[in-house]
Amino acid sequence: MMAFTISLITAGVLAWALWTRRHTWRVKWETASTTSICLLAVAVLMLSSTPVSTFVGCKLHHITHVWNLQFWLGHLCALGAMCAVVYNAVSKLDRPRRHSTETFHSWFFKWIQTPTAIGTLIITALFANSDANRHPMYNLGTYPSDGRYPYLTAYWIVLSLMLIYLLYHGIRAFHDLKDDETRLLCNLYLAGCYSAVICLGMRILTAVIPQWDTPTVLTLMAIPAGVAICTFAYAAGLSWITRLRSFTKHVTWSGGLSWSDPPNGDRDKNKSG
Repeated sequence: MMAFTISLITAGVLAWALWTRRHTWRVKWETASTTSICLLAVAVLMLSSTPVSTFVGCKLHHITHVWNLQFWLGHLCALGAMCAVVYNAVSKLDRPRRHSTETFHSWFFKWIQTPTAIGTLIITALFANSDANRHPMYNLGTYPSDGRYPYLTAYWIVLSLMLIYLLYHGIRAFHDLKDDETRLLCNLYLAGCYSAVICLGMRILTAVIPQWDTPTVLTLMAIPAGVAICTFAYAAGLSWITRLRSFTKHVTWSGGLSWSDPPNGDRDKNKSG
């Protein structure tokens, strides 16, 4: 019941954030933030054992003859969402600190895209060799971590470490972005990052310590996970609301505003989003 309540609240906050940011797809400096919320929404749908998750799982099994692909897909969406969060944060650091756009993209490819691609290949191989793809499951986390499913145990460990690695880069970026004007948004994102790290740490412990792999612990893991997702979504929605107020002020005084580039100074004044 608690897990269902958390999932319901999380879905509501994600829906609010997506509705608030519905006009941001053509705003190039906001695309990464909105993409992260969309991917988190898909991940929640796939991982929360909803009728949608069951339906997608059955359809994917009908096509591929592999069970539980919806959970694997949800985890890929979670990885993509964290990559988008890191991209959104690091891209808003002052240009003198990242030197140039070319340098930033090279850094992102080397330290984020490449490790994520390698990690995705590893967890895909582990999932393909595990017993998880042979039988339908209500929740992938219900497989016991007692040595009978070594590939699935390794899957959880690699996935959790990959997400923690991405969150580490996000935490560094948001700490660097924090100033008097962006303190609230940065603190919200940092709270989400730390909550996610707690959840992933619990997942690793349950994978390596079989005695901790109980339904109660797995249910408790939903609390920091829900807090992390809700915080990311709320911060993204609040960031766009804050920017809209700035846009309104510029339109009032200048008589127009181009959507291709932010107003002068807004990249520095509203760094988080």
